[in-house]
Amino acid sequence: MAVGGRRRFAKRPGLDERTFAMRHRFALILLWAQVPFVALIGLLLGTSPFEVLAASMVIVGLGILGTFPKTRVGAGNAVSIGLITSAGILVYVSGGLIVANFYFLVMVVAISTYREWRLLGLAGVYVLVFQLGIAATPVPLADPAIDPFLWAVISSLAVLAAALLLLAGWRIDQRA
Repeated sequence: MAVGGRRRFAKRPGLDERTFAMRHRFALILLWAQVPFVALIGLLLGTSPFEVLAASMVIVGLGILGTFPKTRVGAGNAVSIGLITSAGILVYVSGGLIVANFYFLVMVVAISTYREWRLLGLAGVYVLVFQLGIAATPVPLADPAIDPFLWAVISSLAVLAAALLLLAGWRIDQRA
């Protein structure tokens, strides 16, 4: 954990209850907004209504877990997984369009409002597993010229870079 006597990661900010509740409410509203957004995009892109419904139910389930959590950790985990899952669903319903993969970065920024590096790590692992899973399946991609395993690595590195930049920003805020 320590390098040269210094902490490698930003210190846990220990959000007070009020601050956590405000940030959680923001992330939760964003998560619930993903249900109609992902459904609409999926239907507009020609995804079957059954697949859109199934994907939406995953987001709804995680939204319910985030709405009625037993702990702060559970709340953050459920909503964070829900947000990053909504990005994965968007990538899936778009047929793997490269531009849709940028939505992972948008969700990482949303997850960062919790100021918890473990949630950013969870998002990074999720993106890597998701992308490798897509690469290993015979899903027709929007751009077959791109090696799907290379795209999995590139996408995961972009999420890692975003997370590291967010952590650096937190560290700067703590020193100010």
